[in-house]
Amino acid sequence: MKTNVVKLNTFTFNQEELDRRTNRAVENFKASLHALDLIQLPFALAIDAVIEATKNGRVLSTHRKPQIHGSLCYIYLEKEDIQHLLDEVAEKEKEKYLAELEAEKQRNIDLLASQLFEQEKAKKEKAEQDREQKMKDAAMKDALEYFESLEAKQ
Repeated sequence: MKTNVVKLNTFTFNQEELDRRTNRAVENFKASLHALDLIQLPFALAIDAVIEATKNGRVLSTHRKPQIHGSLCYIYLEKEDIQHLLDEVAEKEKEKYLAELEAEKQRNIDLLASQLFEQEKAKKEKAEQDREQKMKDAAMKDALEYFESLEAKQ
């Protein structure tokens, strides 16, 4: 049986870990369709639409490459003004991380409480066993003395 160990450093806030998770979440969001606009046109029309979009300052997505399926061309452009969405993603990731830390802390508290309870319970059981053993030893001593006194009378 594996013994669970209380770990005091697993629920400590780590800014580097939060930054790593936040960066990963932001990059995943940037690659999602929520952060991209899609141009879906026949190839000849798609080229003109992309040229017009780039003239207007739009940027092709670095996360999703253009694709051609049959006669349709799928081109992904980065949405403009998504900083508020990226901030939401970062905030949700922070909330998720803090919730994980709190859950880990609670798990450790529960584990420690359980271990302390079991330790106290074992200590009381040991004390009770010792008390019973002393009573048995005293009873044995009394029995031996009684039989010795019977033998002495004979």
